[in-house]
Amino acid sequence: MCAHAQVDHIIDERWEFLHSDVYAAAYALDPEYAYAGHDIGDNEEVMAGLSAMLTKMLSKDAVGKALADYSTKFRRFLGSFSGDSVREHARDMPGHVWWDVHGGCAPELQSVAVKLLSQSPSSSPTERNWSDFDYLKNKRRNRLLPDTAEKLVHVYRNSRETARFDAEFDELYVSWNLPESADAV
Repeated sequence: MCAHAQVDHIIDERWEFLHSDVYAAAYALDPEYAYAGHDIGDNEEVMAGLSAMLTKMLSKDAVGKALADYSTKFRRFLGSFSGDSVREHARDMPGHVWWDVHGGCAPELQSVAVKLLSQSPSSSPTERNWSDFDYLKNKRRNRLLPDTAEKLVHVYRNSRETARFDAEFDELYVSWNLPESADAV
């Protein structure tokens, strides 16, 4: 096989690996792409993926309504999808937050969009989890049962996230204490 054919084969394999209904539906529902002028509705593969995900996630009655809302309201920027501030938010907000704020006129579509767009598309959380397991279960702690190790990782990760949140919150904290002169009154 020549080098050019090998490269084509690698690209085709990667495309097949990454292309799925979930990615297609997330692309179709991502407001950043819709408001950037991407004509998503004309792509048969993307629309088939969106339809398949709606069918999996909604009841039969709700699928037709969600597809109609997608075609009439979201693609044409009507109702709560219209306006300059909505376009600006599409660039500034994560997709799931945007749908939570602006998707009220299409509730079925909103629920699917929030679920799809709030998922992480990378393996970073998984790698972080394995790193935590590696930290907790080492040569000295090699007799930990899997259930115990899982609970320890859960506590460890949540304590780190809580500490990070508290640090961010402390920066925003404003004291409500009155000046000493006001206490004397």
